[in-house]
Amino acid sequence: MKYFIIISIGVSITFGYIFLTDKNNQKSYSAQASVSETSEEVEIDDVSTLENLDTSNFSEIQLEVLSVLKQEYVKHPTSFDDTVLKYTEGFEESWCGDFISWVFNEVGSPFISQDVSYWRIPGVYTLQEYYDQYGLYYSTSNYTPEFGDIAFYFGETPDGGSSQHVAIVLAVQDDNIITIGGNEGDDGILQIRSDSYNSKGLEGFGASGL
Repeated sequence: MKYFIIISIGVSITFGYIFLTDKNNQKSYSAQASVSETSEEVEIDDVSTLENLDTSNFSEIQLEVLSVLKQEYVKHPTSFDDTVLKYTEGFEESWCGDFISWVFNEVGSPFISQDVSYWRIPGVYTLQEYYDQYGLYYSTSNYTPEFGDIAFYFGETPDGGSSQHVAIVLAVQDDNIITIGGNEGDDGILQIRSDSYNSKGLEGFGASGL
């Protein structure tokens, strides 16, 4: 029989007692411990994160975005089911940008400009250029994001198979941001996650101004 107490304080410490019996039926206990580093990335697989956001200062369009995110999150979209193919218009491709494009189009705020003539922007660099042309792309050190802004990742990203990734910012808590992003992890899922500002290649934000 084993009893375990797990404590996390920057590292994960697992400490347990193992119940032993020797040949004379004498009981004894052996202690075992192991230490490993915890990740800066925390997956939050719980729709209550969306339900519990402070919406007291949200604009009407931010409330609409939140409603769409709730609606889509509970469908648990995974590459390349019918829900994901709705975002990509049938293309089997990295769909983090497709998801964001689809959400913004659903609430009547599509990514359309003189350089981008269609609502769907699957490319991360193209989406970055969209924000940059309006002076709305900021480095992580120069901007505090709000709900509905876009987090840009390059290099090591939450998208297991790509060096480029985008996600929608849900909230900022101390030195962490909570996001929802498509095509995340090895299975390509829609995921809610909390990251520190120094994790997973986070380089900048697009200010959506919702």
